[in-house]
Amino acid sequence: MKSIHTILYIVTLAFLFSGCKKELDINDNPNQAVVPPMNGLLASTTYFTAYNVYRVGNTTSYFVQYLASPNANGASDTYEATSYTTTWQKLYDNMTDIHDLIEQARAAGATQHLGAAEVMMAINLEMLNDLWNSVPYTQAFNTSILQPGYTPGDSILQQCIGLLNDAVVQLNDAS
Repeated sequence: MKSIHTILYIVTLAFLFSGCKKELDINDNPNQAVVPPMNGLLASTTYFTAYNVYRVGNTTSYFVQYLASPNANGASDTYEATSYTTTWQKLYDNMTDIHDLIEQARAAGATQHLGAAEVMMAINLEMLNDLWNSVPYTQAFNTSILQPGYTPGDSILQQCIGLLNDAVVQLNDAS
């Protein structure tokens, strides 16, 4: 009886391990692009840059009372605890896509994409600098660094100017 159980265990294990190779590739989607196309990245980053400008403008307009409520103790006028992590997250999500677009455009020699991406990177980076001053930037897109250091605000301003100057050169060079 014991030998029958042992044989059944061996046959069952052999059966299970023989069919695993094909079934383990269920996460590979043959229809999904591994590297996103540059034109798709350009369209999405342009849209999200514009949306980030709106988001930052909406956030700051409450602080300077542009959207003040005419009612006493209105929700927009009271000092309620508010989280702006969504703005931080959306800015960095877009900058990550812009960083990928810059890398792809450099590799492909697409100067028009590179110039547009550098302008958008400068816009998003400047909004981050205006809201939080020192932010992670120089080490932010390095995947081997889990906790990137903060770049000082004046250095970020200089890098924005450098991005815009290089964007002008790239866009003038575009054929």
